[in-house]
Amino acid sequence: MQVSSITGRLGADPKLSYSDSGTPTARFSVAVERRRKVGSEWQSETVWHDVTVFGSLAENVTESLAKGTDIIAIGRIESPRVYEKKDGTTAASLPFIADEIGVNLRWQLAGVTKLEKQTTEAF
Repeated sequence: MQVSSITGRLGADPKLSYSDSGTPTARFSVAVERRRKVGSEWQSETVWHDVTVFGSLAENVTESLAKGTDIIAIGRIESPRVYEKKDGTTAASLPFIADEIGVNLRWQLAGVTKLEKQTTEAF
């Protein structure tokens, strides 16, 4: 498995759900802005990742993060998903399964509340 990382802003609050077996699952979108210089001008492009997390990480993400939060995620990128936007144009999203999530402290502050470790999860 190839490990990847992404850094970007949440496009919406995380949504928490539970599988039939009771596993917590959170899903949210992350906008990653790519900036590059073409000639003498800077151009930017936004790539959207649909991020999924499981277990206690899903519950903690849902309680801790909100739309606009700048995060760093470590995990794996899945195959691209192509979809049609509201205006009829085609776009692509990159699904990302995250094993670790952290708040990017470059442009924001965060507080930490340590939780008691209750069980060992096998994900």
